Amino acid sequence: MKSPFLQILLVALGVGCLALSMYDIKYIEGNSMTPTLRNNDTVIIFRWAYGLQPPLLHRYILRWNRVLPGDIVYYRGPDCTGPVVKRCAGAADTAIIVENDAIRVGGEKLKKEELISDFLRNSETIPDGKLFLLGDNRGVSYDSRHYGLVNEDLIEGRVIQLW
Repeated sequence: MKSPFLQILLVALGVGCLALSMYDIKYIEGNSMTPTLRNNDTVIIFRWAYGLQPPLLHRYILRWNRVLPGDIVYYRGPDCTGPVVKRCAGAADTAIIVENDAIRVGGEKLKKEELISDFLRNSETIPDGKLFLLGDNRGVSYDSRHYGLVNEDLIEGRVIQLW
């Protein structure tokens, strides 16, 4: 018969590992999400919001939700500068419509001068597995307007708590 202390220790270690893989606490660096998030704000990331992604694996082994427009997501930046927090402005099947004076991503209208990237010259629909991510503070945000659509597999979780 095993010691009750050893059994309690093993259960506590299992619960601790599970909690570490579900949630993460991060500090915001920069002002690209102002006014929603400010420099040095603390956020909780729910890593299992979209599926099961074990630590250090950096890919989903099981997916149960998709990123939706309006979600604030935590992801690995496309240029490997580190993790980034942005708002999803468009997901799969969202129309990006190029007009004379503006561009519409879903229902949100962006002025032409807000768009920097060359990838948005014509109207298109966001393909499956890709996302259009924007910072709330468009003037300083480095986002999908610069580097294009983001692969949904790069999303590490959803921001669920701010303080």
